[in-house]
Amino acid sequence: MKSIKDLISSSITLGIAISIASLGLSYGVTAASSSTATNKLSTIQSRAAKEIDQRLTTLGNLSTQVANSTKLSLADQTSLNAEISSETTGLTTLKTQIAADTTADQASTDEATIFTDYRVYAVVVSKVGLLTIADNQQTIEAKLTTLAQNLQVKITDDQTDGKSSTSVAAAQTELTSMTSQITDAHQISTTIENDVSPVLPSNWNANHNIFSGDNTQLTSAYHENQIASSDANNIASILRSIKS
Repeated sequence: MKSIKDLISSSITLGIAISIASLGLSYGVTAASSSTATNKLSTIQSRAAKEIDQRLTTLGNLSTQVANSTKLSLADQTSLNAEISSETTGLTTLKTQIAADTTADQASTDEATIFTDYRVYAVVVSKVGLLTIADNQQTIEAKLTTLAQNLQVKITDDQTDGKSSTSVAAAQTELTSMTSQITDAHQISTTIENDVSPVLPSNWNANHNIFSGDNTQLTSAYHENQIASSDANNIASILRSIKS
C-alpha cells in the first residue's frame, strides 16, 4: 500500500507529464496552423501574380495596337494610350503590393482589386475595339459626305444645263438616299464613340451591359455606309449616261 508521500509524488509526476504532453500538442497545432496560413498566402500571391502578368501582356499588346492604328482618331489614340499606361502602372504596383502582403486576408483583398479596379478585358479591350471601328467608320462617312457634295454639284450642273430631267431626278433621288444613309451611320458611330470613351471600370461594375448592343449598332452603320457607297455608284452611272 502506497504511503501518502508516494501518492503525492506520483500525482506530481503525472501532472508534469500531462503538462509536457499538452505543451507538445499545443505546439504541434500552432505549427500546423502557421504552415497552413503560409501556404494559403503563397497560393493567393502566386495566383494574383499570374492574373496580373496576363493582363500586363494584354495591355502591352493593346499599346502596340493603338500606337500603330491608322483607324483611330488622334484624340482617341491619346486617350487610350493614357488609359493603358495608367492600367499598366496600377497593376505593376499592385503586383508588388500583393507580393509584400503578410496575411492571406490582406492578399485576398488586394487580389480582388485586379478585377474590380482595372477590368482590362471587360473595359479596356472592349474600348479599343469599339473605338477603332467607330473612328474608322467616321472616316469613311466623312469621305462619303465629301463625295455626296461633289455629286450634288454635278447633278445641279446637269439640271442647269437642261439635261434629261428624268435622269437628273433619278440621280437626285439616289443622292437623297445616299445622304440619309450617311447621316444615320454617322449618328451611330459618333454616339458609340461618345458613350464608350468615358467608360471606367466602376461603370462596368455597376452595369455589365454597358457595351451591350454597340457591336450590333456599328454593324448597322457599316451596312448603311455600304448602301451609301452603292448609291454613289448608281449616281455616277446615271451621270455618265446623261453625258453620253
